[in-house]
Amino acid sequence: MGKSRAEIQKAYRERKKQKEGETYLAKERKRRMTYYKPSSELSRRDRIKRNMKSNDNLRKWRQKKKQEENRQEAENNQLNESTETSGYESASSSRLQVRMNFPNRKRNASRVRISRALSKAHRNIKDLKSKNDYLTKKNKTLQKRVERMKKKTKTDSPRSSANKLIKEAGLSKRQGNKVRKQLILGNAVLAEVKETYQEIKEKRNGRVATLGSIVSGKIIKKYRGNNWLSSQTGITRKSLTSGTTKWKVSTCHARKRARKMYAREVQEFLERDDNSRCQPGKADSKISENEENKLES
Repeated sequence: MGKSRAEIQKAYRERKKQKEGETYLAKERKRRMTYYKPSSELSRRDRIKRNMKSNDNLRKWRQKKKQEENRQEAENNQLNESTETSGYESASSSRLQVRMNFPNRKRNASRVRISRALSKAHRNIKDLKSKNDYLTKKNKTLQKRVERMKKKTKTDSPRSSANKLIKEAGLSKRQGNKVRKQLILGNAVLAEVKETYQEIKEKRNGRVATLGSIVSGKIIKKYRGNNWLSSQTGITRKSLTSGTTKWKVSTCHARKRARKMYAREVQEFLERDDNSRCQPGKADSKISENEENKLES
């Protein structure tokens, strides 16, 4: 019976290995690598299938290696048994055979490979950690820069805010002209309230509640605009809702009894001889020249 195509190819590869040796194996490895696909690109099913196949090949290779070692040991034992003779014959023999069992370094090849792979993984982790720290620091720097830029940007004017709102709403020119004045007026009032609040806050004179009671009231509460008004002006919601009335009457207490007492004391003080200007004493009188001439005559 003739050979199959697989058997013919296998025999051909064996002949090439014996003829070219390591050159052929290197060429085959290079050829196989062109068809190799990384595990990350495979599906889970294909990856499991490849791993199972690799494990089977590795198990077969180890069994084959173990069989070769056992066969070599058996041959060495047979050789030693055949060379064993009596002391006289060994002394007269001119040929001496010595057996030296060198340790097989390939037994620890898997451990060395694992150790090297582990060291490489640790180095990669260390490099990735350093890169991560660098990128985290750079990200924080950029965030701070963005915050500073936001603080530097000026707020829009009432007119530009109104135009921007009209543009975002997609209104036509005619529709925009109808609502532009109302929007500008509302934005101007909000800007004025916000500026006044900032001035009061800087001076710290405690008039925030008064301002909140003026700009907020029953109508704002009815249409649920306290939160929006607080976000636009900066006034806290507590200050907007704490005011009870928009005006206060300053009452003046009479205290009539105290006023009469003080008036009487002032009058008595002024009517004293040493303080009065209406009826001065003799020491305070002054005689003119005409009166002196009359007295002398």
